[in-house]
Amino acid sequence: MKTKNVAMGLVGVLALIFCVSTVLACPKDCNCAGKKAGIVSAGPGAGGSGSGGCGKPCHKGEGATTSDSEAVKAVLASMPAVKYRVGDKTLCCPNGASVAAKTENKPVEYVVGEEVFKTQSEADAKLVALYEKEIESMTALQFSVGSESTRCPETAKGMAEKSKGTIAYKVGGVEFSDKVKAEAAVKLVTDAASTVKMSYKVDGKSFCCDRMAGTAAKESGKPIVFVIGSDEIPEESAAKLLYAQAKIRAIVEAAAAAKTS
Repeated sequence: MKTKNVAMGLVGVLALIFCVSTVLACPKDCNCAGKKAGIVSAGPGAGGSGSGGCGKPCHKGEGATTSDSEAVKAVLASMPAVKYRVGDKTLCCPNGASVAAKTENKPVEYVVGEEVFKTQSEADAKLVALYEKEIESMTALQFSVGSESTRCPETAKGMAEKSKGTIAYKVGGVEFSDKVKAEAAVKLVTDAASTVKMSYKVDGKSFCCDRMAGTAAKESGKPIVFVIGSDEIPEESAAKLLYAQAKIRAIVEAAAAAKTS
């Protein structure tokens, strides 16, 4: 089966990243090869000619697709992100960074929060760690007062008294006014996350266990291909990032559906 390139990273290696302060996509006018369902964006070295509009400043709200609900768009736009730095320029699109790097003969640096990484794989690993924390929070009932959230009801009560605000309930990044509905949504988002699976292929043979795949790869001398849905990704750090991204989107979509049901 032909391997699908989800996103290209440095020196042609797959990589998956969020735009600055947003998730999951390059700007709509950015010619990023490998865009997939509003989830991933191409890394430096991906196909496409010119900067495709990527040289413009990074901006919020590009993580969601046009078919997403406003709730989904808002949550996805709040996720941690990677930025690309070339000299004194900061870009949200890898194609723009690739063009700038060639034009200025300077390397691309990858910025996640306050941390700067030399390689896409390092930035991917940092994002995966951040997303795993997000997933843990998003699949639990949180108490929200204004823009602040906590998993402790007593802390929330104190926050509400101090700010003279009201307590809302947050699941999957989506706020609920009804606690019972929010509590029911916890199971829904947890189930949604559990449906996102990663499997493995070695020389065309499928495995559900990474250890078995590793043994097969060692014995055959063939590389492991990571499979998420219909996508086959030959690079582990990129696969782990896509896996986390897919879980987050499933969680948010389930929460948004629960709220409107």
